[in-house]
Amino acid sequence: RVIVVEEEVYGCAEVLALARSAAESACHVDLALVGLERTPPVEEPPVLRDFSVEADEPVTVIGYPAGLPVKVDSGARVVDPRPSRGDSFTLSSDTFAVSSGSGVFDRTGALVGVFARGRRDYDTDGDCQRVHREPEPDAAGYEEAAPIAVVRRLLTAVEQRERRETFELFPGGS
Repeated sequence: RVIVVEEEVYGCAEVLALARSAAESACHVDLALVGLERTPPVEEPPVLRDFSVEADEPVTVIGYPAGLPVKVDSGARVVDPRPSRGDSFTLSSDTFAVSSGSGVFDRTGALVGVFARGRRDYDTDGDCQRVHREPEPDAAGYEEAAPIAVVRRLLTAVEQRERRETFELFPGGS
């Protein structure tokens, strides 16, 4: 049984910045920075890594999906860093629906990305939903994460007080 007390729930006070790729763009950015209604008790924020991820690099995804209190996948790995695109990298991870926004960390604990989207999570069996299991761990259809460089661009825009509803970080990207 999980007990959530009101003091541990933080609401969104405002959307500080929102980045969306143009609909016709090959890039896949859909990310927002939000301001909370009050400051949470954070002892030390994560370090934002200064360089890109590499193929086969081990990473850890930490999130709060599908109503779970916390889910940690320390066995994830980068599949394709997609350096020529810069909008996202693909990873093989064991995540669930509503994991968007989860942190993706390297071996040192530095934040390397923000989880964005994944593959099918559940199969329907009559009136029941069952967890989908891939027949092979490296089956096609990897998850995607926004690299920390995208987050840095949004942070910079907010710090410079550029208050626009949407930032086109990759206009006309292909």
